[in-house]
Amino acid sequence: METIDVLIQAMLSAEQLSHVLNAVPGATDVVAGREDSKLIALVVSTDFVGKQEHERQSLVWQLILANLSDAEQADIGYVFTNTPEEKAEAQAQGEAQAARA
Repeated sequence: METIDVLIQAMLSAEQLSHVLNAVPGATDVVAGREDSKLIALVVSTDFVGKQEHERQSLVWQLILANLSDAEQADIGYVFTNTPEEKAEAQAQGEAQAARA
C-alpha cells in the first residue's frame, strides 16, 4: 500500500505542469492533459517567434528542470511549443479536416 501512495504522490497533475509552464516568457496559452500515462502540454508564446524548436524546448525544459522533481519530470511525455500564428494555423487545418469528414 505504501508503494501505491508514493506513486500517487509522485504523479504530476496537469494543473501543476500548467502552473510551471505559465512562467514561459510571453506565454499566451498553456494547456496540459494526460494522454495514456504521460502528460502532454502545449505552450503558445510570442517569445517563440523567430526561435528554432530546440531553443523553444530548451527554454521550456529549463523551467521544468528547475521546478519539478525527477519523478514529476518523468511524467511528462512532450511539450509542444508554438507561436500564436502556428497555433492559429493548426486550428484552421483541424477545422478544415473536420469539415471534410
